[in-house]
Amino acid sequence: MKKTTILSMLIFASMLSVAQINPKLKEFQNNYSENLSNNAKTVFLHLNKNLVLEKESLWFAGYIYDLKTGRPDSETTNLNISIFNEDGKFLDSKVLYTWSGKASGYLQLKDQKFKPGNYIIRASTSYIDSFEDNHSYTGTFTILGSKKTPKPQPQLNYDLQLLPEGGHLLANVMNTVGVKLLNNHGKGVEFDKGYVLNNDNDTISRFNSNRFGMASFNIQPKPMDGYKVVINMKNGDQVKSPIERAETTGISLASTISSKDVRLSLLTNESTYPDIKDNTFYLGLTKNGKIKTYAFKFPEESLTANFQLKKDSLFSGVNTITVFNETFEPILERLIFNDYDTKRVSISAETTQTKGDSLGLQLSGLENQVSSLSVSILPGKTKAYNAQNNILSKFLLEPYLKGEIENGSYYFSNSISERRRNFDLDLLLLTQGWSKYSWKDSSKNNLNQPELVQGFNIDGKVFENIKNKNQVFIRNEKSGVMEILELEEDKSFALENVFIEDSTEIAIGIIRDRKGKIQKPSISLNITPAKNKSNLDKKIAFFKDNQVQTKEIPQDFISDAEVLDTVNINGIKKSDRKKDFLIAPTTGASSDYIEIDENIARSNLYITDLIQKKFFMVRRTPAGVEITARMPSRIINDGPFPTPQIFLNGARLRDDLNILATLLTSEVKSIYINRAPTAGFGGFNQGGGVIRIKTKTGAERFGSKDNSVAKVTVKNGYQPYKKFYAPKYDSYNNWIFEEYGVIGWFPEINTGQGEPVNLSVLNTLQDELKIYIQGITPDGKLISEELSLNR
Repeated sequence: MKKTTILSMLIFASMLSVAQINPKLKEFQNNYSENLSNNAKTVFLHLNKNLVLEKESLWFAGYIYDLKTGRPDSETTNLNISIFNEDGKFLDSKVLYTWSGKASGYLQLKDQKFKPGNYIIRASTSYIDSFEDNHSYTGTFTILGSKKTPKPQPQLNYDLQLLPEGGHLLANVMNTVGVKLLNNHGKGVEFDKGYVLNNDNDTISRFNSNRFGMASFNIQPKPMDGYKVVINMKNGDQVKSPIERAETTGISLASTISSKDVRLSLLTNESTYPDIKDNTFYLGLTKNGKIKTYAFKFPEESLTANFQLKKDSLFSGVNTITVFNETFEPILERLIFNDYDTKRVSISAETTQTKGDSLGLQLSGLENQVSSLSVSILPGKTKAYNAQNNILSKFLLEPYLKGEIENGSYYFSNSISERRRNFDLDLLLLTQGWSKYSWKDSSKNNLNQPELVQGFNIDGKVFENIKNKNQVFIRNEKSGVMEILELEEDKSFALENVFIEDSTEIAIGIIRDRKGKIQKPSISLNITPAKNKSNLDKKIAFFKDNQVQTKEIPQDFISDAEVLDTVNINGIKKSDRKKDFLIAPTTGASSDYIEIDENIARSNLYITDLIQKKFFMVRRTPAGVEITARMPSRIINDGPFPTPQIFLNGARLRDDLNILATLLTSEVKSIYINRAPTAGFGGFNQGGGVIRIKTKTGAERFGSKDNSVAKVTVKNGYQPYKKFYAPKYDSYNNWIFEEYGVIGWFPEINTGQGEPVNLSVLNTLQDELKIYIQGITPDGKLISEELSLNR
């Protein structure tokens, strides 16, 4: 039999011709796309550091990403943060307000429940948790205490895994086998030498591992022969494992990745070829519900079918390559990473000036690129930042692999050579096995679209006889919520998608029809969604032996004082006169700050009337209100007349502006209007200006007293905003601060104003700083930098 290799160029037209013969191909493709179309959101949490001291707080920024669009998720508003001890027992939770895929928050660790030790932090949403295979974030942090913690003993139990490329070991052909050596905690163990031995204990192959205990070797097994792998550890231990018996018939897969293409070889043996020579197979390339399917047959009189795939024809990032038989059953699978067109943006930093006790820093590279960043600044000798993942590994790699990835950030680190990183990344994918998606159980995959939770819902009921009273008002002073609702016949009422801060009070009163007086009702109130206080699934593996304390930390090293950080973007400062708005407004002819008085309220019944007079177009429709700028913008592609960013009491109003349709001007305390296209500092959607409205408090609007309303304390609202503070350390020139201290944390930096970002931090006289930057742009470009900066 001729065994020459014939190069088969994959042409989409060839797939179409076969599809006409086999109509099930289209159905197969549609099923895959439908199954993968829902489970497409994932979360990354950037901690300011992972090793914290007693009396410090843990600070974090959350990013939510849509895998299907490759952009920040614009639908989610609630990001749930949960804290567990190292055994998975629930301790605390927070809900962060999320806008354009970004959130930030903090965890105070002074509570007695947070004693020195190891902890787990999880970030997710109710939508993500609706899927069995969800893309939540799970990480660890450690609180260091005043007592010395003994270093754990080395792990002596090993798990040696041998994984043939494609999933099968085939006799009489050359196979590649991945090797992975793990300890009890699922952490890779580097080994010195590995050997492949035959039945006669002759060495037929040698190999050694990378830093994560991964390696590979080639073998051409005989049908009835047995083989084993022997590994010699650096500590003198020896680990052995037999290699599975090679299958006598079937197909195997081999791959080679170069800088420009991916070459695949499908190999069979003489025992198999007569049975498959006329069979049609399908090569599927899949990612995030997208699929490219190619039909092929083994060339006549050949045991090998070769394919050359240009990288620009593959999906960017992780591609799942699956080979199917004629009935679309998967028989081989391999994950590869395509680095072509990976969306990544670089950023640099430098010191600018020192003024008094402040040190200036400047971030460059994103002057003309809108993005949202979080930045952690630590001493140059820090040991406190050892995150297992960065935003690149979490969004580009982790969603496609089963199990935990040890130190996923390594595979995207600029401190490692690109050649080494790519080699180790391919070893990871070779030894990871099949992808997360289950072809064999596709009918049970995620077909139902779960409901998105946005804000909070208030459901209540009045328990008393009501005569001539059919309205109830609800207000939350802190969040600015103020609604008047009609009572249903059963005396119930409901309010959906409300912005409410945690631990604040909701006041509820019944309004009498004629005189408008308020009566205190007897009510029941339920606020959803409630916080999930379930313990963590203990099946999740963590690398606990990474979290080790070997030095004592004095209890009085940190005082109760705080040092505030500042951030200046383009030299714009906040105005005390406009303290109602958490903004840095520009000044000039395009901006107005208006305090509402009786004359203004009398001349403008609704606040939309006043907005319309300030050079915005207001259009009332049956569906609500539409507000657009009167001048077209060239800043963004948002149509000829872009929409402004509108904030009500600090909360961003999105597409639904119905609340403004009935908002009386007399109920507004002040309004800030800026028509400049670059006025929107709050996020990505720039070009239409910004409008910020501050309403009067409940007492100002209704003249009500506390004894005329029922009050309920919110226990599951959004975490209130808090500015970062650096602890007051006992000293800035000893090993404790140099290894575990914190200098600065900036969770909400927005770029794209045409100038670099300027930061100011306390000058702690460190010779070197470490700067950890994570971020994302509106079009999905990712930023991940670990920078060293000399003072």
